[in-house]
Amino acid sequence: MAAHRWCLVVTAALSSTGCGARTAPEERWVAELHPDADAVAPADGDTVDATLDPRLIRGVQLVVGGSSACVLRQQGDVFCWGMSWPGTPVPSPRRVPGAEGIIEIDTSYFGASTCGTTARGEVFCWGRQSAPFGAQREPPSESAVRIEGLAPARYVRTGLVNFALHADGRVSCWGYERAAACGPDAGAVPYRVFVPVPAGVVELDAGAFACARTDRGEVWCWGDNRDGITGTGASAAELRVPLRVPLPFAADRIVVRDELGCAFAAGRVPHCWGWNYTWPGTDRELRSPQRVPVAVPQFSALREASSGYPWCFVDESGTARCWGFNGSDCVIASPSDTPPDRYIRTPTAIRELGTVRSVAVGAHAACALRRDDSVWCWGENAHGELGNGVLDVLGPEGYPCHFPPAPVRY
Repeated sequence: MAAHRWCLVVTAALSSTGCGARTAPEERWVAELHPDADAVAPADGDTVDATLDPRLIRGVQLVVGGSSACVLRQQGDVFCWGMSWPGTPVPSPRRVPGAEGIIEIDTSYFGASTCGTTARGEVFCWGRQSAPFGAQREPPSESAVRIEGLAPARYVRTGLVNFALHADGRVSCWGYERAAACGPDAGAVPYRVFVPVPAGVVELDAGAFACARTDRGEVWCWGDNRDGITGTGASAAELRVPLRVPLPFAADRIVVRDELGCAFAAGRVPHCWGWNYTWPGTDRELRSPQRVPVAVPQFSALREASSGYPWCFVDESGTARCWGFNGSDCVIASPSDTPPDRYIRTPTAIRELGTVRSVAVGAHAACALRRDDSVWCWGENAHGELGNGVLDVLGPEGYPCHFPPAPVRY
C-alpha cells in the first residue's frame, strides 16, 4: 500500500469534466447554466477581465495529475505544465507537439502518461509508456506518439498502465508497469493485450486498479488488489482476471481514482470500495480499506471525480467547494484559516474563482476551469504545478503557499 492516501475530487453532475474526469467526449460540452457569469474574480491582485486578456490559456477540458496539469483547447491541441514529462519540470504551459485533432484527454497521478483520443479513434500518448507497441523501454516522450496497431478507441483511461475502450466493448491494455493490470496474457514488457472482460462493456475507468461496467449494470474489477482494494472480496494481491464487484444494484456509472472505486445508479445510494482518506462530511478517517462496497450517502448528488488530497465539487451555482485534508495548507483555504490538524470539516467555497465548470486537485495544488474557459491554479508550486513560469524553492517551513487562485497564462 502506498504511503500516501489520495482522495477524490468530486464534481457535481451538472459540471464539465475536470482532472481526467473521464466522461465520453460528447458529454464534455455541457449546457450554459450561468450565461450572466462573465466577470472574473480578482486573484493575487489581478483585476484584469479574463474575457479581454489574450494571454490567458483557455480550454474545454482540464486534467490534473499528481504534480502536472494539461488543458485541451477548442482547437484540438493540448498544453501541459508541471511534471507532465517525468524528470523535467515545466513551469509554463507548453504545447504538446503532435497532439492535434484531440477531442478528449486523460492523465493520472501515477505520472505514467497522458493520452488523447481523436474523432477517428486514434490514440496519442506522451510522457512515460508512450512508446509504440513492440518498442523497447524508451525515455519519456515530449511529443505525442500515436499508438500504432490499436483498433479505433472510444476513449482512453490512464492508470498504472493505459487502457482503451473500443466500440465493440473490448478493452485493450498496454504499458510497462504492473502487468497484472493487463490481464493473464501480459508477459514481457512492453505489451499489448486484450483484457478478458465480460461481453457488453460500455464504460471503463482506471486508477491503481481498473473496472469495467457492462450494459447489464455489472461492475468487474482487476489489477492491483493489495489490501483488497478492487472491492471484489478476493484476497490475492493481484487480479489478472476481472472479478465481479458485489453491488446491491445495477450500476449506471462508475468512477475509479487512485485506490478508490465507486458505483452509482439513479435513485440508489452510491457504493464505494478501496482506500480513501476521509469520507466527505464526516470526521472519520479510514485506517483500513473497504474490501467490499459500502454505502456512501454523501455521494448521492455527485458524479465526477479525480485524485487529490481534499474533496472538491462544483455546486449548482457554479461555485467550487472543498473540504477534507488540506494537504498543502492552502488547497482549500489559506494557512491562516486552516486548523492545526489540517482538516476542513465543512464544504468551503473557493469564491475567488468566480463561476467554474470543473475543479481538479493533485498532490499539493489544484486548478479549475472557469466559466469563461480560463484556467486558474493555486497551492504549492515545487514542480511548476501553477503554470506561472517559476519554480518555488524549498524553505525552512516548506514550499510557499499560493492562495487565492491565479490565472494560468501562456
